[in-house]
Amino acid sequence: MTDQKPSWYILGAGAMGCLWAAYWRLSDFPITLITPTPRSSSFLELARRTSTNREETQRIKIRTITLEELAQSSLRIDHLLVATKAQHTRDAITKIKGNIAPQATVLILQNGMGSKELPQLLPSQYLVTAITTDGAYRTDKLSVVHAGKGHTHIGADPHFLNLLPSDYLELSSCTNIDFRQWEKLTLNCAINGLTVIHHCKNGDLLKIPQARKQLAAVCQEIATIADALGLSFVVNGLIEQVENTLKNTSDNYSSMYQDINNGRTTEIDYINGYLVAEANKLGISCPVNQAIINDIKQRERMAK
Repeated sequence: MTDQKPSWYILGAGAMGCLWAAYWRLSDFPITLITPTPRSSSFLELARRTSTNREETQRIKIRTITLEELAQSSLRIDHLLVATKAQHTRDAITKIKGNIAPQATVLILQNGMGSKELPQLLPSQYLVTAITTDGAYRTDKLSVVHAGKGHTHIGADPHFLNLLPSDYLELSSCTNIDFRQWEKLTLNCAINGLTVIHHCKNGDLLKIPQARKQLAAVCQEIATIADALGLSFVVNGLIEQVENTLKNTSDNYSSMYQDINNGRTTEIDYINGYLVAEANKLGISCPVNQAIINDIKQRERMAK
């Protein structure tokens, strides 16, 4: 086996895309970050808490290319990390599809169920789904904070991990990635929208009495829907999972909070919206999830 590290392109310069870009560069992986617009600097500021519990900031040089520049080039992508928001993925992939090699490896790292659409867009490529519990947020376009250290499950055999750096990220192969995807979906449904509604970091939801009541109510709805779908094993002890996640990522701002705060559309249709759509097929009413969707949609409209 060769020691040469594969060259990766990262599609999506949001919090998670920037976080992975920073850690991959610290691991000496050749990476290119695909950005929607030109960056004013080739450096990325990474803030994280070290093993000695100290705050550390590093300035890391990142190679970037815009989506338009890539689409107009003859560059060939053999390894691609997709970290875009679910609602932007189809357009972005369509734009650079000609650059993606027919047998390329594509690692998909997203919230919600947007990845379910990708096999239609990339039918010949090797698609691998990843689910992470890392918490991260951007303070500006050039800075990312690793606010909560988590674990990333990769839906492939252990040999796939040889293509990825593991010096700074906790990675493991997973034989049942669908379970992990549903597990992450339920956590996102319970947490993300409420952080927007209460305008707070993840951990603050545990300190707000009204938020705790809403957490319990939304978890009950999720459990009912999961049970009807034959997925009750996914949500066993769901409220405890939610509370543990909130504690482990207490200093993190959810991706949905970041989107609303920056006037962007959210992934609500691929998170709570996906769950409600599944419930509607079964004739199950879920007013709490629907209320969260309505609230987020209203905030999106107000931000335009």
